[in-house]
Amino acid sequence: MALLLPPVYTQSNYWLWASAFYPLAMLQETADKVIYACTFHTVSGHTLKHLSAAMVPVLLTIMLAKRSVDSGKLLHAKST
Repeated sequence: MALLLPPVYTQSNYWLWASAFYPLAMLQETADKVIYACTFHTVSGHTLKHLSAAMVPVLLTIMLAKRSVDSGKLLHAKST
């Protein structure tokens, strides 16, 4: 549906970034012990998972604060 219906609002690329952080968080949780060993027992994958997961609402809040109606796409959407 997202490919068939172009967004009417600007800043829609933030959705893409937000959706990329969730699989990253799951990957970090899976690689918890490896990350912990690679960072010389400084930071764990579980910690990075929480930081990555916290980026989702941050990015969506930025998107909502910056977005506006794209008048060119709005007129095109109404005419079809």
